[in-house]
Amino acid sequence: MVSRRSLLIVLALLLSTVPTAWIDDSSDSTSRPKDAGHTLAASLALTYTSNWDSNPQDFGPNDTIVGDHVVVTASIITGIGELEPYETLVEFTSGFLFETTQELVIPDAIQIEIPPIDPDQYAWVVVKGIKRGDLVRVVGDFTNNDSDFFAWDATVGTWERTYANNLLGFDMASENHPEVGSFMWTSRNDTMLVACSCYDHQPGNFTLTVDTRVGWQVSNPGSSVSWDTYSFLGANQTTDLRIAGECTEGTYELTVENVTICNFFAPQVSVQVNGMGNSVYNISWSSTDPNSADVNYYAVTLQRASSTFRETLASNLTQCWLLWDSWGYETGEYFVMVEAFSLDFTTSWELAPDVYWPEVEINESTYWPGDSAIGRSRMIDIGDTSTQTMTESATTTVTQSGGAGPMTYVLYGVDMVAVVVIVLSGVSIAKRRLEP
Repeated sequence: MVSRRSLLIVLALLLSTVPTAWIDDSSDSTSRPKDAGHTLAASLALTYTSNWDSNPQDFGPNDTIVGDHVVVTASIITGIGELEPYETLVEFTSGFLFETTQELVIPDAIQIEIPPIDPDQYAWVVVKGIKRGDLVRVVGDFTNNDSDFFAWDATVGTWERTYANNLLGFDMASENHPEVGSFMWTSRNDTMLVACSCYDHQPGNFTLTVDTRVGWQVSNPGSSVSWDTYSFLGANQTTDLRIAGECTEGTYELTVENVTICNFFAPQVSVQVNGMGNSVYNISWSSTDPNSADVNYYAVTLQRASSTFRETLASNLTQCWLLWDSWGYETGEYFVMVEAFSLDFTTSWELAPDVYWPEVEINESTYWPGDSAIGRSRMIDIGDTSTQTMTESATTTVTQSGGAGPMTYVLYGVDMVAVVVIVLSGVSIAKRRLEP
């Protein structure tokens, strides 16, 4: 189980000048003086750059900004030298707060700890939207005298769930009222199942609260602050920004809501399968990755056209070819699929409590960031030695705010890990849990 603790965040501070920018000069953007009797006249300018485009682009509320290593700059403009902020702070948040109330299920009998558990003896709650690396905080309250709570990754099968492999351990199986527990989510899956056990067999209701919200702060001396959101957010996320500037006469503060920042993109893959004769096939592929620091690792699978089952031929590959001998396979039609994973060896990340990428064994369970895409061959007929080619891969079109129009990339969603922190000279960074 994970105790509440600070997570370190590696942040590269990138300062830049602010040319054309989104300017907010509405009445809501004026400061609220602390000690002075007048209001500061100021505006907010927001721009971003990335490895794709070094020319600053403006953005504002409800915008989506896209690029490899998006660097955001927030500047407070007063036009009066003596009222320029001596420090500017940006705070942004991510995660969610989930709450539900349900009726308790009265079990037939108290289930002893013999795996697997009987699902009919529990009330169940499905919680979606959890990201890899989230600190998941769970509170279970109840109207009876004693109820317990257990949780599993939804990929764990119904009859594979046991007390021993539940994510909360026995932290929420005590006599506490309410029951409280927490853990770090390490799965790429985003769905959790929570079971409530009515231990005293008394009727009533239970309320389950799941909180993954977290907030980060970056501050810098002067009237502007810049930060690289790639190594700071660690995921494609929608967030609210709160910008505050402190000066001797008061405070300027503004919230910019619903800004989606996309740094992470899946590779695009094409696959070829060439018959070499004597039941041997040469499988080759190529991939491109929009993230410049990413290295691609590969897994090759085989699927019979009439089945949904996929057999792994090879995994954790770094080369772009595989010789496959089909001898012994049933004659028929098959697809060959190559999944390309993005690995960034330049960034440190906490995959699990005290387990940091890339200081781990490199395999599919530890890949970071791990965004991936699958290229699939055209149907091949075992025994047919003719060349088969494929150039398809799934893509998502995203319109870049402030840009020249739509760009097509394979976006990797919000399946990410926890973030990392260092305090650099002149930059104050903090990560905190948000109170409900």
